[in-house]
Amino acid sequence: MKKANSLRIGIFAVALLLLLNSCHKGIYSYDHFPDPLEGGYQVAEYHIPLFDHILPQPLHYPFGKKFNDSCKLTEIICSFDNEQLPSDVIPFQLDLHVIDQGRTIYLLTRDTTGHGATDTTARIYLGWNGRPDSCVCNYRLLFHRTAESHATGKTFFTYRDHRLFSVRNDNDYNNGFPFSGTDTVRYDQLGNPLSYSQNSYEYDTTRKARQQFYCDDYMGSSHTFYLLQYLGYFPEITSPPNVRTKVTRFFESGSYTLTGHQFDQEGRLIAYSYLGYNTPNTITWKGY
Repeated sequence: MKKANSLRIGIFAVALLLLLNSCHKGIYSYDHFPDPLEGGYQVAEYHIPLFDHILPQPLHYPFGKKFNDSCKLTEIICSFDNEQLPSDVIPFQLDLHVIDQGRTIYLLTRDTTGHGATDTTARIYLGWNGRPDSCVCNYRLLFHRTAESHATGKTFFTYRDHRLFSVRNDNDYNNGFPFSGTDTVRYDQLGNPLSYSQNSYEYDTTRKARQQFYCDDYMGSSHTFYLLQYLGYFPEITSPPNVRTKVTRFFESGSYTLTGHQFDQEGRLIAYSYLGYNTPNTITWKGY
């Protein structure tokens, strides 16, 4: 009897271990996207050349990533597209060190005083399926300014049909006027996102792509959401099934037509133009 009980316990432990391992893969195995911090093909740099002729090179706008010898993401340098003055881009860039602790991802900002210390700019909390449930951040991600050094923000994510459905921002600006708001993502029948917040999108539904990356939104107060897009956590938003042809930003005049899409031999988007610029936006992929 004791041997039978021991056998049952051993079988149960092995089954539980396999279940936990399969749950850790979660949405990535379902949607054929790897963990964005390691494995597969991911965007190492997404570059908008808007300020290249003004600011010194190399400029990580809006973001670039660094990896260790094992090709694991260790650092991201980023900015956001609601600060359009050249004088804002470099001072308000974030240099974030990525610390993967399983279900919690820590993003640390290096202390600029030269003491080598870091503070925790954000904590990303993942659900059982590896997708973000929430993110807590401090003033650096909200404003990039020390004037609001006590400000904090919390962002919550919900999903439907294995896709991101809503984003709720609860920001405490420490001035007696906290902000809370929820935006939802609308999709068409093909799985292309149609709108989020003040932004809407159009597609050429006759053209498909293996893997893409778009991030042309007016980002407003949703820095946390877009940072997680940079990290690769929402491929259903940044990599739609069809080629995107138009972006409308509510706070901007008119719409942006996207043209000149270029793809590599594997069908991954590597460049496209907008606003009639001769120099296109470029996407650099890293694969291993």
